[in-house]
Amino acid sequence: DDTFFNKKNASGVKMVEHGSNFTTWFSEKIEENPPDGTLVPFMLTTSASDSEIIADLGGKGQAETALSEVWRLMELQANGGTGKLLTNGWANIFYVKNVNGVLRAVDVNWYGGGWYVSARALDDFGWSGGRQVFSRNF
Repeated sequence: DDTFFNKKNASGVKMVEHGSNFTTWFSEKIEENPPDGTLVPFMLTTSASDSEIIADLGGKGQAETALSEVWRLMELQANGGTGKLLTNGWANIFYVKNVNGVLRAVDVNWYGGGWYVSARALDDFGWSGGRQVFSRNF
């Protein structure tokens, strides 16, 4: 499995670690026929909760992304170079269903020479302006 949980993945994505929630909620997740769409980044200009962000994106269906889509973006910036993902240590936020089908906020940031990935229950955390949210481009 060449993804988040393989430290020596063939794609060369540098991972530093995972938050415990991410490991618990996503390590057993298998995606069948994941979408192949384009994820569009939106910069938060003010602080917002997950509920506010999801509403602004048009609801959960519009906000939801697949874990494999997050991985594809990370592969394009395996060493933290330029691309769609922020690499300044600030969060790139995705809304992904966990292994039990519960929508979670997954944040990916470049930290300490690699990608750090964590997950939170919705509205457990307020996001500050300057963070980036990804959603589907329908």
